[in-house]
Amino acid sequence: MYKFIFFILLLTFFSCKKDKYDTDYNSGLSYSVSEISFDTVFTTVGTITKNFKIYNPTNHIIVISKIKVGSGKNSFFRINVNGASGYEFSNIEIYPGDSMYVFLNLTIDPTNQNNPLLIKDSLLFSFLNTTEKVILKAYGQDAYFHTPKYPSDTTPYYSIISKNEVWTSDKPHVIMGYLFIDSLATLRIESGVKIYMYNGASLIVYNGGSLKIKGIKDSPVLIQGFRQEEYYKNEPGQWDRIWLSKGSINNTISYAIIKNGTVGIHADTVGNYNPTLRINNTIISNMSVSGIFAQGAKIEGYNCVISNCGETLLSLTIGGEYDFKHCTFANYWIKSTRQSPSIFLKNYYKDITGTTQIRNINKAYFGNCIVYGNFENEFLIDKVYDPSSVLNYKLEYCLMKYNIQDANIFNCILNQDPLFVNSDNNDYKLKESSPAVNFGNIDIAKN
Repeated sequence: MYKFIFFILLLTFFSCKKDKYDTDYNSGLSYSVSEISFDTVFTTVGTITKNFKIYNPTNHIIVISKIKVGSGKNSFFRINVNGASGYEFSNIEIYPGDSMYVFLNLTIDPTNQNNPLLIKDSLLFSFLNTTEKVILKAYGQDAYFHTPKYPSDTTPYYSIISKNEVWTSDKPHVIMGYLFIDSLATLRIESGVKIYMYNGASLIVYNGGSLKIKGIKDSPVLIQGFRQEEYYKNEPGQWDRIWLSKGSINNTISYAIIKNGTVGIHADTVGNYNPTLRINNTIISNMSVSGIFAQGAKIEGYNCVISNCGETLLSLTIGGEYDFKHCTFANYWIKSTRQSPSIFLKNYYKDITGTTQIRNINKAYFGNCIVYGNFENEFLIDKVYDPSSVLNYKLEYCLMKYNIQDANIFNCILNQDPLFVNSDNNDYKLKESSPAVNFGNIDIAKN
């Protein structure tokens, strides 16, 4: 009996022993980072959430008496600790050998400046009469925001450019939802303009409207996804498309870089005698579906590079007229299994009853072009078997990956590696040893 009572007292003594807290001022926390930096952040729009870990490497409990954003409630930064959001937290315990996450994001008020403004703050950790910090940095950028104003049952919310408008490069432009260029209106985009497309955003040229992108060699127009973080640098499908809808007129694109969307340019049936699009000295890359998707359009392309798309680089369907000179079509897509060639031509479609409807392609010309990639054949024709149908195409002085005997291929180099400088890095200049060097026809260049 006495032994049993002694055992209970002994057990009680040890079970009531207090946790050992750290009072050694030389002990400290360790952090997974010393600085958190955000890429350029557009004002009024929140960032992604970043995080880091705090470790307790000691064999004692450390009580952080205060975790605080340096500027307090005046800070653009917000933190989340143990599931709670705010600017300051008290008495946070970290057990020996344990760790905890701190999450943070920010929203920056308009800076009233055209150039990016450096935003700095710090996250302070006070414990054991000492204070340690993690530096916080971001660049805030004012922008012109084109935000949806009208609801729609068939499309995302949209806004409208109802009269002639000029965009300049003093600040970036951010498009959210669908932005329509209305009938009889022209949007002119000057050199150096940067346009950031929000998730699902489209720029749509309506019947009778016009889009004119006026980049220059040393100052192209940039159109890409909204996110600036490194992860999104080459991530396709971040926005929808530039849509030149039926009846849009006199659309021109010069010296532009269009990337990371779903479809670079969707060109619809013309409905008039003017070309749907004249495009030159432009790069379209990294689209999840297609670089240019044309349906009964008229397109003239010169000295363009279209590369790395999930399906086709150039899809010419439901009729039209097309002329491409000095263009490079290079498809080394690796993000999924590609099922389509780089260039695809089709002169018919099936309506909702299953009836074949012929839409003649009166001209599809390619001169001094390169058509290459990691598909077996990078050029495919799908012509309806009907004597009245027309699909006129011709390639001359081209280098192409093509294993089919074809009477419409003239003076072309077939199935030889063009020897790009670095296709993995989207550098499609030619090495000196490339078989395409000096192969082109000067008369095509003059025309």
